[in-house]
Amino acid sequence: MSNMDDQTLLKRASHAGRNLTVLAVLASLAMLLVIGLAVSIKDARSAMVPLAIAITLIASAYWILMVAARRGNPASVGVVIVLMIVQLVLGLLVSSIIAAQNKASFQFQPGGFIIPIIVIIALVSSRTVLLELQERGLWEQAFPTSKPSGNLVVIGGVILVLGFLSLNASTFYAGIKIKQAGQSEHQQAEAFVQLVQQDEAKFMVSMQKISGKFGDAELNEALANLAILEQKLGQLQQTTGNANGPLSQILNTYGNAIRQWKNGLTILKQPNPDKDRALQMLKLGDKFRADAGDAFDHRYVAPKNP
Repeated sequence: MSNMDDQTLLKRASHAGRNLTVLAVLASLAMLLVIGLAVSIKDARSAMVPLAIAITLIASAYWILMVAARRGNPASVGVVIVLMIVQLVLGLLVSSIIAAQNKASFQFQPGGFIIPIIVIIALVSSRTVLLELQERGLWEQAFPTSKPSGNLVVIGGVILVLGFLSLNASTFYAGIKIKQAGQSEHQQAEAFVQLVQQDEAKFMVSMQKISGKFGDAELNEALANLAILEQKLGQLQQTTGNANGPLSQILNTYGNAIRQWKNGLTILKQPNPDKDRALQMLKLGDKFRADAGDAFDHRYVAPKNP
């Protein structure tokens, strides 16, 4: 900057306000996006609301500091530079803690730091211009009608600190919720395995008894065991919070199998049963059961080493 002539330096006097305006606009767009997601996606609301509050604080701080920057206050840009660097460090720390809690290896992604670093470099350049204007006595020429901006810097800095702290807290909270959801899903998956090993196995034993004969005693036993299996499945489905989650979809497929088995057995209890149609229902139930088993293995069973 010391080698730059006065006219060029004066032309760059507005760069600080322009750069903070861009940050304020981007933060505001992110705020609207997150608020929209929080309103439209009910399952994500508990995680999106804290994030929306954090981004709202950050956007508000940028707008306030932008006004101070347009009035030529270099401290407005300096505050953003310092806090952005601190945020990058805190972001790495929070990400590593979340990875440790979820028992996953922390993977550093340099791509996520390219844009913040470019922004910091641009802000450093803008701040240097403002300081050079003061050094050469050109500041009043660049900002002849500027009002006091010290209070704006203080207010904007405090709000930005609160915003970054809220952002880290919401990220940490989201990590905890993901961990809890994973643990809950794992427990529900274990409950499904137990249901298959116990209640379904008992039903299959009763189904073997009616192979080749369709007496009332055998059919009633099979239907009774199937009713227990259906009841246990219903109780398990009530514990799954995410209706669109992978386990819920597997349980729904398994529920279709139970319904087809029930339809086939009900047909066999009729006075003149249509055995071919009953067999079709039972085979369709077997297909749904196989589909549910394949989906469960793909989701929850680790592949065996060859």
